[in-house]
Amino acid sequence: MNKHAILVAALAATATAATGSDSFTVATWNIGHFSMGMDAISKLPAAEAEKWRAAYRGFLDPIGARLLLVEEYSPWMDTEKTIRAAESVFAGYEVALEGPSGGGGHVNSIFANGCEVADSGVRAYAQHYQNTNYHFLLTAIDGLETLVVATHLEPDWPENHAMMRAAQMRELLETVGDFPRVIIGADWSVDSPDEWKVLEEAGFAMANDGSLPTAFSWDPKMAIDNVIVRGFAVSDVRVHTDKRLSDHCLLSCVLTPTDRSDAADSGLPPRHKPFLTMEERIVWKDMDISQIGALSGILQGRWIPVPHVARGVITERTGDAMTVQFQALDGYCKAVRVHFRQQGADIVASADRAGFADKAYFGKPMPDEAFGHELATAADNGAYGVRDITPSARCPIVWR
Repeated sequence: MNKHAILVAALAATATAATGSDSFTVATWNIGHFSMGMDAISKLPAAEAEKWRAAYRGFLDPIGARLLLVEEYSPWMDTEKTIRAAESVFAGYEVALEGPSGGGGHVNSIFANGCEVADSGVRAYAQHYQNTNYHFLLTAIDGLETLVVATHLEPDWPENHAMMRAAQMRELLETVGDFPRVIIGADWSVDSPDEWKVLEEAGFAMANDGSLPTAFSWDPKMAIDNVIVRGFAVSDVRVHTDKRLSDHCLLSCVLTPTDRSDAADSGLPPRHKPFLTMEERIVWKDMDISQIGALSGILQGRWIPVPHVARGVITERTGDAMTVQFQALDGYCKAVRVHFRQQGADIVASADRAGFADKAYFGKPMPDEAFGHELATAADNGAYGVRDITPSARCPIVWR
């Protein structure tokens, strides 16, 4: 069994926090758009920018976070939009991944030191009312391939917000799959720490067990900010606050890798990278596509960027390639078409998203006629044409 492929040695970096050779500090902070959470743009006047820059740096610098995951981020520090936050408040970070600010909402950004970017991107949650998404960074921390995620889950004012957050947490779990080292920093917006149980049951460790309130900063009563990890031990958890700077307290912790091997042996075929973006990439190392039958039980939901995959059908198959249609259960009626092909000793894949919504099935299993095909099997010889899927009147599937 091959081991999990780590990034090239050039990505290895030395920790900047003075917490030991293997340990480093991570922090998550809902910064409130420089407006105490009252607006999606800054309320700081440009004439006072230097005063506020000094205040934010004076607050952040002593914490020494090697990874700083920021929610409700605004790219502009001042009301006049003349001073970029990444160049003032966060100027001490070598890597600045700003989330998309269009449409307002819960912009998530990642700041890092000693971490080169191997891959990064922003993905909207399949189920959301507001502009909720997750921002990921694939990097190496001291030579260990690590997936870092900054996110803000659905807040507590939309209808069915708890169900929406549960769906978003499940999507996060399915996105990271069995990746051995994961760091997720977020404003989770939970009503109760019980909402985190699904992550604990999946083997994640919590910096905040629910006993550390982080909002609102002037009178914290709600434990809603948390760093949740896999592949690391958590220690030295602290809550930091400055009531002038945000309506949330900052939460920091020290992380120490629990496994310095290149991967834990899960008994599954060796994985190369999580399938987080839509471009073509390797999804299985040293695997022949003729062995797809052995993968049928673990393909669904592991590599495909659609949550809660219910079933898949092989719609086209040749000697060295195949196309599989996967369909989701939760939320809007959605489908994704994925093309797998042999490339040397590996299997590569690319995906096309598709689907139209039928709100009658929101959060419910879709009827069989919405899918219209048998389950995919290794014996399937491609009886269905890729574009000949018969759409259901109640849940039409149209490729885009």
